[in-house]
Amino acid sequence: MKKKNRWEHGTKDFAFPALPADLKGRHGCYLQRMTFDAAVGEEICAVYMEEPAFVNQYSNVRPFNLVAHTGLVRAPDGVVAFIVWQIAAHSPQEVMVEQYLNPNNIGTIRLVASAANQTHFKFVVINNQTSEVAALVDFENVFEFDVLVSGMALAIGHEPEGDFAAATKHVIDNITVQELLIRSAAQAGRS
Repeated sequence: MKKKNRWEHGTKDFAFPALPADLKGRHGCYLQRMTFDAAVGEEICAVYMEEPAFVNQYSNVRPFNLVAHTGLVRAPDGVVAFIVWQIAAHSPQEVMVEQYLNPNNIGTIRLVASAANQTHFKFVVINNQTSEVAALVDFENVFEFDVLVSGMALAIGHEPEGDFAAATKHVIDNITVQELLIRSAAQAGRS
């Protein structure tokens, strides 16, 4: 049974905890465990860390559309799962951000499986220097994380673990975002 985590408390300002020193200034989008409502408990959301000069442009995007293009890449050093986040899709602020996931890591499998097991999925845009929240959008969970986690589990079934850092570097150095989008569409067509 899916966790019912739809936000039902109206508009609210959210305070994001201060970023650890190793995350401060980092740009990117990441799946995270967070608690927004104590009655619901921990849930999985995506946190997009944006630079101060650009972060506030996301607070007024209406409608705010989010697309998660997911898939797997076999690299010489192992399998890499990916999400290409299409943030503020079809708006002037649209941006594509890649996230790479290690399918051999049980914590990653649990994270994606937990995201799949929610009725809703929150997307949070924060300032990567101050941790201020610029936008928080609660989406119906149509992101097919269940397909991604199943693909991850099947992909590692008969393969050695490999070197995830080297495999990810290979993907970053040799495969464009556009090629990842093509792979995602092709893999979605097979499921």
